[in-house]
Amino acid sequence: MAIKTQSTAMSKEVVNILRDTAVQLETKNLLLARSIMEMAKLGRPDGPFITQRLDEYNELLASTDALPSKNIQVVFSYPRSGSTFLLRELAGYSNISIAMEPFHQFENVRHKQIDTFLKSSSELSEFDRQNFTHQLVTHAREDVSLYLKVIDSSISSENVAFKVFPGHLEKPQLSYLIKHTSKPILLYRNLLHSYISDVIATESNRYANTDTSEIKISFNEKDFVTRSRKILGFMNTVKRKLRLLDINFSTMHYEELAMVSSEKSSEKRDEYLSNKFAVKFEMPSNTHQSLKKQDSRGLAVEKVTNPEKMMACLHRMGLTDLNDNTTKMTERYSRILS
Repeated sequence: MAIKTQSTAMSKEVVNILRDTAVQLETKNLLLARSIMEMAKLGRPDGPFITQRLDEYNELLASTDALPSKNIQVVFSYPRSGSTFLLRELAGYSNISIAMEPFHQFENVRHKQIDTFLKSSSELSEFDRQNFTHQLVTHAREDVSLYLKVIDSSISSENVAFKVFPGHLEKPQLSYLIKHTSKPILLYRNLLHSYISDVIATESNRYANTDTSEIKISFNEKDFVTRSRKILGFMNTVKRKLRLLDINFSTMHYEELAMVSSEKSSEKRDEYLSNKFAVKFEMPSNTHQSLKKQDSRGLAVEKVTNPEKMMACLHRMGLTDLNDNTTKMTERYSRILS
């Protein structure tokens, strides 16, 4: 007579109880949640939800590396979100170094940005800088710890900020970075205006500091929804991992940042950024080099060739308020688009 294995002996109800208990505990005691989820996996070895959760727990608990000595400020966001504008604002302060997109998908972009960062923020010799740049461009996306070690050993500033977008890192590397981030920032922008700006930039090949106010694009519902879901999937993944690890993070909205930065007095901007990044930014060593506003149009209907079709889509989805570029991404809009 065949001996029953653990996986066949455990009832469906017991597996479900173990699974649900682990989920309830994951933000309180991740180690215990993992142990319970491992028991659930014994009873359902091929369960996709249990496997996915257990993989995530293992990724977050895997690293025993100490936190970097520098304050690593990572802006988690997406294209056309105002992230470049934010980092340019930070670059005006004397006690922070800006690395932009060190994990960009394209090697030539990574090379330019990493080399510029090391040149402006370290005292490395030209030989060492070129060697470090080559190593980081080649290996940093697979080994995030390498990048953080270079920052720790070579960058003079105590604060370093850069941004990470969907597609920059695979899940294990993203988990590692999140675990070793001093102050994570989740930066959001109205996803309708972000989508339109992205299409304008891509089709016209005009990016930062270039006026695009005369360009209109054709709104495509499928493209808008697909892009929004990908972005929100990434942002929700980051938020979830931060909560599992009990890491404090700040949420920023481009609409707030733009309003604060447009005021004549710099005191409100300085206070706003210092509070969000939990850093007392020192007086700027030079004048802030803010980006020029690319598009002065406030309504999405002014940016598309098919406004009636776009508004019908927004009305059907309950998203008509996104037409106004001052409307922030609330949880309600995110749930609709997710």
